[in-house]
Amino acid sequence: MDGTTETDYTADETPMVSYVNVHAVLDGRRNQAKASPESSQGPRVIVVGPTDSGKSTLSRMLLSWAAKQGWKPTFVDLDIGQGSITAPGCIAATPIELPIDPVEGISLEMPLVYFYGRTTPRLLISHDYFIPYLHFLS
Repeated sequence: MDGTTETDYTADETPMVSYVNVHAVLDGRRNQAKASPESSQGPRVIVVGPTDSGKSTLSRMLLSWAAKQGWKPTFVDLDIGQGSITAPGCIAATPIELPIDPVEGISLEMPLVYFYGRTTPRLLISHDYFIPYLHFLS
């Protein structure tokens, strides 16, 4: 790049070190699972946090890093409000075989998609709806 900058910002703290450490732990657990005759599946991860905290970004980075190392993780998108794989209001899963393209997004060759029908998990149902099913819990 040529020219002068109007402002220059250097972050004092970055979460990237933590993200790479999480990737290293997951990679170690994948290798342990591969070497173990009892285990046929690698680790499972759930990324949670407040709105706009970088959950989707972290997920994409971890999935891409795993794919770059030859693993084939499955991405399960339970965020019905945003929809990383499909439209909002759906839950979906898809295998990740290649690093995720930052422009094109996730390759959708064979996604498994279920329509939930809402973009918020709040379900306004009376407690009377559940009473007939309580006997199944005892």
